[in-house]
Amino acid sequence: MKFNKDEQGTVMIFDAKTGYWDCCTNVPSHIRLFTSKIMEISGGIKVLTTHEGKPTSIRVSSFFKEDINLREALKSNVE
Repeated sequence: MKFNKDEQGTVMIFDAKTGYWDCCTNVPSHIRLFTSKIMEISGGIKVLTTHEGKPTSIRVSSFFKEDINLREALKSNVE
């Protein structure tokens, strides 16, 4: 299943009690960030939908803010 721009989005939810983040996204660049080697995710990534063998939506569960280095990931995507 492929999503057009009007259907794309990313939602991140923080649980203050546990200190964990959860994220659901179907934005291609965000999927690449979370599935790249730079992203060390402790909770795991679940692929929700695919198109031609590539993930088109994912859920990343139970990760700490220290698990994501968005600055480093964004820098690597630009290079």
